[in-house]
Amino acid sequence: MFKYLNKYEDIAERSDKRILTGIGIGRVLICADLNAHSRIWGYANEDTRGAQVEDFLLAQQLYLLNETNSPPTFEHRGRKGWPDLSFIKGTDFANSCTWKVLEDYTHSDHNYILIESLLSQSHYSYPRFKIAYGGHRRMLQHLGEKTKQLVQQIEESNTKDHLAKATEELQTAIFAAYRKAYKITRSKNSN
Repeated sequence: MFKYLNKYEDIAERSDKRILTGIGIGRVLICADLNAHSRIWGYANEDTRGAQVEDFLLAQQLYLLNETNSPPTFEHRGRKGWPDLSFIKGTDFANSCTWKVLEDYTHSDHNYILIESLLSQSHYSYPRFKIAYGGHRRMLQHLGEKTKQLVQQIEESNTKDHLAKATEELQTAIFAAYRKAYKITRSKNSN
């Protein structure tokens, strides 16, 4: 999930608690033209807005990708600055990212910023079950013991996190019922 905030006022108006509501524990990249001055991201001085952004990053446990000694992200008629900030939620995400200001011509007074992430993908594999030779009634019997409770959990879910937890428990119950009722098919590549 990527979230782009166009102005610093968006952060100030929404408050630091509400802006990240609903994002959950996933990886988040936020890029914004905040016009905030801080030595941390390249300016020679710090202003009030810069201090507020620093406080926001600390309070929300966000990691700033900008590098202190980078070329400016903004250049116009001899003026230069570093108003374009990129920050990330998630330690593993922050550790896998690189951030760089490109020197390509942009047809704008803002420079391109390249953000690269080297994330590993998780691959899940599940066994295949022999279901062609019966065992369906036994599987339903094992699953039936938890069905009422699981359906009730799903119906009572009032947040995305509660629903995710309830559906995960349903998947786990189905998998457990399959394991009790069916034999596992051997793969052709196994020795």
